[in-house]
Amino acid sequence: EGVLEYTDLASPPLALDAFEQDVLVTTMGGEAHVLRISTSECSGFELRQLQSFKDHQKQVACGRFAPGGANFVTISRDHSANVYVRDAKNSDFTLLGTWKLAGEVTACCWLDASTLILAARDDHELHYLDVAADGLKESMRVNLNALGDRVVS
Repeated sequence: EGVLEYTDLASPPLALDAFEQDVLVTTMGGEAHVLRISTSECSGFELRQLQSFKDHQKQVACGRFAPGGANFVTISRDHSANVYVRDAKNSDFTLLGTWKLAGEVTACCWLDASTLILAARDDHELHYLDVAADGLKESMRVNLNALGDRVVS
């Protein structure tokens, strides 16, 4: 038995992440959706869509809220990561910027509320990005090879 149900997605979900009452859903069709969990008189809880984004060209494999929920990232098979920021006035998210890598972006995590780490297929480095009001900037790369070579294995 499910606790909540949401049936208005255009394509199958691939990943979920949550921050407080907001749920980030990424999909096979290249969309990212921000849903809100709220209480309902009839069923106890309900999900309603707050925003939808279609800024990727291929499947959105994953999405993650930053600590504190002010930002989120989506990563895709289109070799890109998109970072969205929450407007303090109306709580809506807007696209801050896109970071392109040489291969499919396969993993992401937040080091803190403003530092994003990305890994991609066919890439021997981790990419550290600073997320600021004026956009994205790579602050560091870490070679994943113990010997320091540039081989991708």
